[in-house]
Amino acid sequence: MKTKILFSLLVIFVANTTFSQEYFPLVKENAVWNITNVNFAIDPWDSDSYNTNSYRIFGDTTINTIIYKKLWSVNCFDETFNEANSNYFAAIREEDKKVYFFKDDEEYIIYDFSLEVGETFLYYSFFSNQVVELQVESIETILVNGENRNKINFIINDEFSGWVKSWVEGIGSQAGLFDYAFYNGNFDVYLNCYKENEAIIYSESGDNCCLGLTDIETPLINVESLNIFPNPATQVLNIVGSAITEIQIIDINGNIIYKQKLNKENTQIDIQQFTKGFYLLRVFIDQRVITKKLMVV
Repeated sequence: MKTKILFSLLVIFVANTTFSQEYFPLVKENAVWNITNVNFAIDPWDSDSYNTNSYRIFGDTTINTIIYKKLWSVNCFDETFNEANSNYFAAIREEDKKVYFFKDDEEYIIYDFSLEVGETFLYYSFFSNQVVELQVESIETILVNGENRNKINFIINDEFSGWVKSWVEGIGSQAGLFDYAFYNGNFDVYLNCYKENEAIIYSESGDNCCLGLTDIETPLINVESLNIFPNPATQVLNIVGSAITEIQIIDINGNIIYKQKLNKENTQIDIQQFTKGFYLLRVFIDQRVITKKLMVV
């Protein structure tokens, strides 16, 4: 009888050990977050404007006898850390699945990956300068770079009129790093790329991690050399231009429903598969992007 009990306990232990999911820490040396901000044009035929802010963990600092990692605002195009192109931004550390953010002589808890469904989290929004109560709506497992990670989805549990983006274990939120609750408005903020030791772990735009304006001068795109027709379109969409590397079509919910890598100047897209309505068309040219409204009729 004792043998059977011991065997059953051993089976349970092995099962729990085998199927327990590895925890991915967020605070790591040379972790890089490229966060893209987009302001949607008021006129539906104007282009939206993009800019990318980049942050990197590099080096240590001690504050009040506690060891933190240094978080820098960096040049998006720097492959390795370059202090001449960087500004010290804040200090960051992690303990017991909680991420602490020290800025302007005050420490904030910006993540708690030990939360369970139904639990609440008081988050200080640096965007709105107020505390927002978030409640865990669900926790799911997603595949990132070939590995399973927890994704925590929230609802806003107070009168804050806005939206909040999900957390992804070991990466941060889908809006970036330290800001992920925003007022409703004519804009979006999203984590465009996340890197570890220069390798892309997570990306919304393939290898195009630096979108729009950055903190260094880059050649402007000659928009007149890009020809998109017809628009509105019924059957096919023609895109003519030079140095185009990728085309994306995004629906009104923000989902990328069409993506095509290019190595030619002219392309034609069959749009009969799309439901009638408005879409966003992203055309990637080298390290920059042009966004146009597309109407399918």
